[in-house]
Amino acid sequence: MHHEPKDSTMAKPLTATRHFHVMRTLRQELRLKEPGAFVPTVNELKKRFNASQATISQALSTLQDEGLIRRPDGRSRLVVSEMPPKAAQRVVLVRPSWSSPDYDALQRAMVTDCTRRGWQLEVDASHSEMHELELNRAIGNRDAGILMTSMVNIPDHLMNVLRRPNRPVVTVIQVPDDPEISGVGTDNIAIGRMAIEHLMSQGHEQILTVISEPRAQSIVQRAQGARDEMLIQGQTHADDLILNCRIRHGEDSIAMTYESFCEFLISPKRPKITAVFCVAWTGALAVMKALKDVGNWRVPDDVSLVTYAGESLIIPYLNPPLTALQTNVNDYAHNVLDLIEGQLDDPTTPAKKIALPCQIVQRESVIAKSQSNHPQGI
Repeated sequence: MHHEPKDSTMAKPLTATRHFHVMRTLRQELRLKEPGAFVPTVNELKKRFNASQATISQALSTLQDEGLIRRPDGRSRLVVSEMPPKAAQRVVLVRPSWSSPDYDALQRAMVTDCTRRGWQLEVDASHSEMHELELNRAIGNRDAGILMTSMVNIPDHLMNVLRRPNRPVVTVIQVPDDPEISGVGTDNIAIGRMAIEHLMSQGHEQILTVISEPRAQSIVQRAQGARDEMLIQGQTHADDLILNCRIRHGEDSIAMTYESFCEFLISPKRPKITAVFCVAWTGALAVMKALKDVGNWRVPDDVSLVTYAGESLIIPYLNPPLTALQTNVNDYAHNVLDLIEGQLDDPTTPAKKIALPCQIVQRESVIAKSQSNHPQGI
């Protein structure tokens, strides 16, 4: 059996090497100098950083490749290039190639936060499936990476890279439950519990939880939080009030949820419901259409509805605007980049997880059960 070598014998991550520290420090300083200003000599930098000539030469070569510094014809000294100030850090967002309102909103917030810091955010969207992704190659010579994971469990080969990447990496959306991997996500158990608490505060007891996405970790946790709160509140048939639409990765989650919920609504043996909690906003779209098509039922007059909104900004523009559990997308981006910055400043920093709180934003999709057209349920 093959055994991995001990940590002490493994090569250092790039961020822990001396030349990376020298290169990063010089980049931050030289980007602020006037074009044509002299770069300190190799001997000066060797003394300053207590580093070898090879280390200094490698750092300067990297900065030349980036275009920050150059050697004019006939000159022996390197100078600062005549170009716009180089970003203090170059970070790449590695995301799936397909479009998503959630991903797009978080990406825009990251761009804004990077601009504020004087950083450059580049985007790699060259993969459509997680098993296709070569993460170290995608990050390339940037200073750090952000991995935006899809609604699927991360394959083993990618987990191994995330445990020991060449550059600092922070995962977002689906954060692996692994102590060696850094990530920023949401408190998904709390999301499910808050949704049920809110509906029960309006008198609802027969609340259906709809699982409308593949069973990734965050989706399972939201459904688990909802079930736990139902049991805490004395609902003895909590398991009967979970509809798993059994969406597989790559399927159209809205269309498949619509079909599954229609089947539920026409089933003669189904439980009566007065409210629905959708673990993802895509499910809420399908649920509202199925209610209308099967029984001409409307939200909230006949059934109240709460959804998790994710990072999407689309929820307020639906009809009706949905009461939702929401994440502050700017706080999300800020926490991700703070985590990156901490790892760049100290490459020995242990992996860290941040679970962002959500807030419930009340709009027009929930009314008291007593005000419903069907207080006993549909």
